[in-house]
Amino acid sequence: MRVLIADDEPIAIERLELALSCIPEVEIVGVAKTGKETLTLIRECEPDVAILDIQMPPPNGFGVLAGLKANDRIPEVIFVTAHEGHALKAFEVHAVDYLLKPVPFERLREAIKRAKQRLQARAADVRFAELQSIISALSARDPDAPRFEREIWVKEREGVIRVAVDTVDLFEAAGDYVIAHVGENTHLLNDSLSALEERLDPEIMLRVHRSVIANLARVRGIRRRGSRGLALIMQSGRQLPIGPTYLDGVMKSVKARRWRDGSE
Repeated sequence: MRVLIADDEPIAIERLELALSCIPEVEIVGVAKTGKETLTLIRECEPDVAILDIQMPPPNGFGVLAGLKANDRIPEVIFVTAHEGHALKAFEVHAVDYLLKPVPFERLREAIKRAKQRLQARAADVRFAELQSIISALSARDPDAPRFEREIWVKEREGVIRVAVDTVDLFEAAGDYVIAHVGENTHLLNDSLSALEERLDPEIMLRVHRSVIANLARVRGIRRRGSRGLALIMQSGRQLPIGPTYLDGVMKSVKARRWRDGSE
């Protein structure tokens, strides 16, 4: 089975090459680092499977699919990405698979096996139609759709579960990950706090510190913290320090007045 790798991260490419070298029936026919190179190699090498990173120099993974024509040899597509945002939609339109970086070797093996089964079962025109469905579902922007995310999908041992954003008490940065605190439960997200902040409604989930986004509906009050600092008091009793950079925005959002020196 002929496989094309498309990713702009050398470490990710090396990891994929190593994993694919352990699958006897796989032949790597090309490696692309931009969307433009990917389109060229798909037409020149005619791979059976394309492993596409979503975030790469233009066109991105979705743009590559949009650039394919009906007379091209359409490969099966496995998405790889560092973000979870479009995972559910990918599954809904029957993408081969959607793998989060760093890609586990066994998950990649399973995805290749699934791609092989699909290749054997589907004609080229059917694969092209499915790719167009993926493009429409993942790239289209419905003007009537909510601007901000109202739910997140988090991985668990048996699959993924849906968590409504307004049920999350706070999001907390943890290295290259984010921890979602929901009551006494926590969920680990393969995301960055800054990227998550851009997708959340600031009237509901507000950045209050460089490492924390808080649910304003879960705020019970504001309290002095030390001689000059302030902290949010959550309904759980937890105190969240307000970063100096975010103080004015927090006070405005909770419709409170900033304390003057020597007064409350």
